[in-house]
Amino acid sequence: MDADRSLELTERALGLIDALDDEVSSARAKMSCLAARIWFGRWCPRDAEEVRRMVPVIRQTSDRGLLAPYLVDYSMIQWASSEYREAHQSVSEAIEILAQQGQRICI
Repeated sequence: MDADRSLELTERALGLIDALDDEVSSARAKMSCLAARIWFGRWCPRDAEEVRRMVPVIRQTSDRGLLAPYLVDYSMIQWASSEYREAHQSVSEAIEILAQQGQRICI
């Protein structure tokens, strides 16, 4: 995967998010883009803080299964921020959600 191309596409996606009407959908899309941008090599404390602000909004979703992947993304940002206990809690919650839904979990 080409990190530069991935960052370029992530930036384009971030520019389209404002067109979304739903706050939760917008938060989900923005969190995905920011987390991707961080993992493609552009660590920015501002992006990490914005991801933190997205989590409570995404928690408003009525489908807990939709929450799980965002908790995994969030746990990686917590881990990279040396918040190991919090990262463990987030990923544990995601695994619990997936297990409750009968999802197969490979670790």
